[in-house]
Amino acid sequence: MQGARSECCSRSERRFRYRRGVNRRALVAVVALAASLAASLAACKGRDKASSRALPAPSDAAPSDARPTTDREHRVAGAAVAASPLVAPLLYGDYLVMVPPGVDAAAVRDRIAATARARGLTIADPDGDPSPGTVAFAIGAPAALGYQADTLPYFGRGFDDAETAAIGACETAVALSVVARAEDVAELHRTAAALARDGAAGARGWIVDQYSAEIFTRAAFDKARPADLGLDVTRLLVIHAVPADELIFLETRGMGRFGLPDLYLPGVPTSYAEDLMMVLNVTAQTLVDQHQVTTDGVLAVDARKVAASLGGDVATLPPDLGKVTWTATWSTGDDDEDPSAGLIELTPPGGNTPAHLREVVVGFFGSDPDEIHQVADDDPEMLAARDRARAALAALAPHFAQGVPAMERLLVKAPFKTDGGGAEWMWVEVTAWTGGTMAGILINEPAQVSGLHNGDRVEVQVAELFDYLHQRADGTTAGGETNQILERRGR
Repeated sequence: MQGARSECCSRSERRFRYRRGVNRRALVAVVALAASLAASLAACKGRDKASSRALPAPSDAAPSDARPTTDREHRVAGAAVAASPLVAPLLYGDYLVMVPPGVDAAAVRDRIAATARARGLTIADPDGDPSPGTVAFAIGAPAALGYQADTLPYFGRGFDDAETAAIGACETAVALSVVARAEDVAELHRTAAALARDGAAGARGWIVDQYSAEIFTRAAFDKARPADLGLDVTRLLVIHAVPADELIFLETRGMGRFGLPDLYLPGVPTSYAEDLMMVLNVTAQTLVDQHQVTTDGVLAVDARKVAASLGGDVATLPPDLGKVTWTATWSTGDDDEDPSAGLIELTPPGGNTPAHLREVVVGFFGSDPDEIHQVADDDPEMLAARDRARAALAALAPHFAQGVPAMERLLVKAPFKTDGGGAEWMWVEVTAWTGGTMAGILINEPAQVSGLHNGDRVEVQVAELFDYLHQRADGTTAGGETNQILERRGR
């Protein structure tokens, strides 16, 4: 490797190894990616099928006569989202109060109803038509009312072992649904949260958000849904990250509380997922604030325009950052058996490829330069580390024979021929491993390899690899020894 460049520690790869905080984390709060993957596999929005299904047909599969629309009856997968209001006229604030054994659920309902009346609400007939200013109740088994116990390890907020055991004993829940006009959305969600809080306090129970599927202890709910709750999507949405073939897709859950469609972003490399979750939050906030796309089939996002709603430091981004212009089309998402097209699929400029998604990340946050190190080809410490890495990879081969398991990641450092005939060593996120060849996504920007860019799909040979990084399902990692050597040397 005389004269070759060993390129290590791209921004994404640093986060993979250390999950080290960066300043832009103050922009938005996102669901931890590993937890999101696990919860998506466990729940997948109440379906038990979608985690391994191939991506649906691309947006250009719409019929040639499909017109831009927002009309629910005429949404066709692939058709452009029309630039007209998307918000439904009536909105709902829906929660479950989980009732411990020995507590009278009817008394809990009556307590919530009394609080509702004191706030000027009317108790609705559960079988009647919904109307603004009303609240309806139902009492039943938690599962029958929408609670999914298997998501508790992932979407549970504030739970310790004792609380987990206690909620597991619940056999009854009280569902509440507050109805309001779209223009009263902020007050709606403050009111619904207040009713759920009051009911849980009286029952000494727990609260389930029916839109996001989050499950709260009373203390966690007080923090997440304060009395001055605004319309900050980072408090009111979650983002699912779900494996789909070799990549993942991102999908919001909770836009329905604003009367809006959820957002769907397919074809995402795991290395870019956390950044794209942040972009997706800003995109969701844009829709919440403006109620529609920018022009037919186009949603222009500028973080500074939603800074007042999101809070944080989005307003401090340089003027040329914090922006993206998506193509917005109707989609069935991952559910190709569902004829409805109720999601908005987002496509970056240039098309939905890893490289173009990488451009979205760079255009939104800027680009940190990769660190480049010179390593001699006879460096004994580095060569010994390489040999250990290759032996470890050989032992891992059976583990990855059927693909990269859900909630895991595998990165490898591979050589790429430079313009001058040398080798530039860069990190690749592995998406498939077949025999002696790995396919994946390049996650460094080459310094001396023309025509190759961060985000491009590449193939590398296992016998030529120099290092690896394996993130296991439990969050622990292995490998990366050559990086540790370089860091210790202070280069």
